[in-house]
Amino acid sequence: MNNISSQKFVSTTKHSPMIAPRWLFTSVPRAFAGCIARLRVGMAAIALLVIASTGFFAPGVHAATQLYTTDFSPAQTALSPLSFPNGTTEFSRDITGINEATGGQQAIIPFNGLRSFDQLIVGAPVTVSTIGNYMESKIQQVTGPNGTPVYALYQGIKTNTAPQGTGAQNTLTIYRGENPNMADTGDFYYTYWFKYQPDLADKLIQSQGNWRLLSQFKTVEVNGISDYRISTYVYKNSSTGQLYWHVQGDGVNPQGTANLIHWQVNNTTVPVPVGAWFKYEVFVHRAASNNSSTGRFWAAINGRVIADYSDGPKSTNGHNDGSGGLRGPYVLPINRIMLANNYSGGPATAASPLYQWLTGLEIWDGFPCGVGKSCAKPAPVGPTGYTFCANESQTYTLSSLSDVAYGANGSFYYLYGLTGSVSFDNTTFGGDPLPNVSKSGFCKVR
Repeated sequence: MNNISSQKFVSTTKHSPMIAPRWLFTSVPRAFAGCIARLRVGMAAIALLVIASTGFFAPGVHAATQLYTTDFSPAQTALSPLSFPNGTTEFSRDITGINEATGGQQAIIPFNGLRSFDQLIVGAPVTVSTIGNYMESKIQQVTGPNGTPVYALYQGIKTNTAPQGTGAQNTLTIYRGENPNMADTGDFYYTYWFKYQPDLADKLIQSQGNWRLLSQFKTVEVNGISDYRISTYVYKNSSTGQLYWHVQGDGVNPQGTANLIHWQVNNTTVPVPVGAWFKYEVFVHRAASNNSSTGRFWAAINGRVIADYSDGPKSTNGHNDGSGGLRGPYVLPINRIMLANNYSGGPATAASPLYQWLTGLEIWDGFPCGVGKSCAKPAPVGPTGYTFCANESQTYTLSSLSDVAYGANGSFYYLYGLTGSVSFDNTTFGGDPLPNVSKSGFCKVR
């Protein structure tokens, strides 16, 4: 697709760092073995033969196994008191979820992990009594993706007074240790509902760093540099102010002395929702080695793919930097999965406060709804050139100058040249374009 650019780099460029629509909600159906058992043996055999010959399964039925889940409610999640694992500039709070194998509330540590925690990197000396002046993590009850109250993890950065002026992070992390010989994670998929602050675009200041990290995984390091990592960012176009998705794979060079960008994908088509809940999904498959087979990174926002990158063996992928199959030149295992990260370029003091919420976290060992398939439902269809923004009666914050439409089934009312927030309702648009029918809001960036 010409609106998604995929580029390879071999230079030594260093890496710098609404309520959601109801149509997105879907669930993974229960296995249908019990239903088949109630059929006569002859009919069951025929049914299984048809399935085997056509490859058809009901949407959502797949061989993947769910490992952990949490809705961040008190019954499923607990945050421990703050601790100081690495001196006085970094805090953490252990976090729990539901282990799907046992049904019990346990630390979210799949893949033989050691800890799951919300990590607060302040960049300045603080204490338990003063950390709240700079950042916080807590469970809040908020209006959720379907318009009803939910529990969500709030990650906030108030300010940062570090001498170097950068480095403040608030991240939900799964940590596996530093052993370079430990087994790797295997395939994994995670998803959650996420909401950025409504003024996100204003916080991405060009002179200070115009990016915000959403999630990332890293491997064991070589000389302080990850052998391999993949990161998903929100970037801001310095000329137009448009927010867009940026995904890249990078890591240490074969000499273990510098960080290289191996590949990157820019997606300017799938909107970056701000001030609105959206569903984020990630799948990772890494080859057994950097020269054996193809790795795959896949990510989607509200059911729309923002990156689907296949990385072949190092001998054929053209990187010429020792990486291949989503592995670095040293073929080291993943040791950190940052599920959600509040981390922006430049000093936090220049753009604070920075905050976000997430809820409905699920971790699987593969695609739960079929290989390469999102578990979100298709979006409503708007006018040509417009993309879905919000449901009826919901408010959406525009990232830049835009035209908007409100309606359904080919009947729409329009407003042009808007900025800021817009409420998609009959009052804002001066009437009802399609009475007695549920409507949606759609946006088109100018």
